[in-house]
Amino acid sequence: MKSICLQDLNPPITLKVVDIDGKDVSESQRVRYDLKVPVMAFFLNASNRIIELPNISPRIKGKDLMVWLQQSINKENDFF
Repeated sequence: MKSICLQDLNPPITLKVVDIDGKDVSESQRVRYDLKVPVMAFFLNASNRIIELPNISPRIKGKDLMVWLQQSINKENDFF
């Protein structure tokens, strides 16, 4: 994930890794995500929403990962 350019997506996104056991995580987030690791999600500033992406094979990489991410963002955010 760190090797692809997320700024090429529309809209561009920034990778943020969250340690579910870290002190910056609320108790409600800890309970929600404790057994669902890893989770990929993106935050929509305009609506203040966190959108969880579906699970994906860890084998998908590079261009295929970019295409999947863009399609997932489009589907969830109605970008066409």
